[in-house]
Amino acid sequence: MTSLSISTILARFGEYLKDKGYSKSSIKNYRSDAKYFLNFSLNKLDNFPYKIKDLLPAYTAKLNQMGLSKSTGRRRLASLKVLGKFLKQKYHLNFNPLEEASQTINRHITPDHITTNFFDDLAEAGSSKSTLKNYRSDINKYLNWAKTLNPQAKQFRQLISQGLISDYLNRLAQIKKAPPATIRRYKASLASLLDWSVKKGYLKQEIKIKPKSPSLLKPISAKQSFYSKPIFQHPWLEKLPQPVKKALTWRPKWYYKYHSLAFTSYLHLAILVIFATAIGIFAYQQFVSK
Repeated sequence: MTSLSISTILARFGEYLKDKGYSKSSIKNYRSDAKYFLNFSLNKLDNFPYKIKDLLPAYTAKLNQMGLSKSTGRRRLASLKVLGKFLKQKYHLNFNPLEEASQTINRHITPDHITTNFFDDLAEAGSSKSTLKNYRSDINKYLNWAKTLNPQAKQFRQLISQGLISDYLNRLAQIKKAPPATIRRYKASLASLLDWSVKKGYLKQEIKIKPKSPSLLKPISAKQSFYSKPIFQHPWLEKLPQPVKKALTWRPKWYYKYHSLAFTSYLHLAILVIFATAIGIFAYQQFVSK
C-alpha cells in the first residue's frame, strides 16, 4: 500500500461518509482516525484489506504506547468499525474486516460514536433518507436534553434510562405541547435505539419505555381530540338538555376524518397566511388610492 493509495482511500472514505449523511465534523474526525490506522498498516500487510483485522492487536498496543487519553484511544478504535463498513462495500466483502475493533470497548466509547454506528447500521439496512433524518433529529434532541441534566456524563448508559426517557416524553406533551403523533414518533425512535444497543452490547439489559402518563402515547382520534377541547369540558355544557348539547357539539363524519389528516393544521396555517396577506394588500390599496 503506497501513500497515494492511502490518500485515494481516504478521499473515497470521505465520499462514503458524505453519502451516508454524516456531518462535516464527523467526516473530519473519521478520516483523521482512519489515516492513523492506514499509515500504521503501510508495508505491514500484503493482502489488503482481507487480513487487515490481524493488525488490530498491534495497533491497539501502539495506541497505548502513544500516551493518548483514554477517550482519544477509544475513539480511534471505534472509528475503525465505520472504516470497515466502507471497506466491506468498496471491496465487496461479505464481512466487516474491522468489526472486532469496537468489541472490547463497547461499554466505554462515547454516546456520539454509539449513535453514529446506529445511524450507519440503519442506512446499511436500507432505511430511507427521511427515516434517517427523523431518527437523527429525535435521538440527538433527546441526548442534548439529557446532557444538559448531566453535563458530566461520558457513557451512554448515563444518558439512557427509563426515568429520563419517561420524563422527556412527558415534557414534550406537557410543556412543549407536542401532538401525540410526534410523541409516538420520538418513542419509536428511542425504542429502536435501545433495542439495537442491547443487541450490540452497549447496554446490558433492555429498558422498557413507560411514560408516567400512558395516555399521552395512545392514539387519539380526531373525534376524541375535538371533545377534549376546553370549551366542551365546561360545567355549563353538562347542564344543558341532551338534544341541545348534541346540537352544539355534533359534527359530520367527514369533519373528524379531515382533522385526523397529518397536513390539516399546516393547511389551516397556509389559508390563514393567505387570508391575512389578502387583507393586507386590500388595505394597502385602499390607503394608496386615497
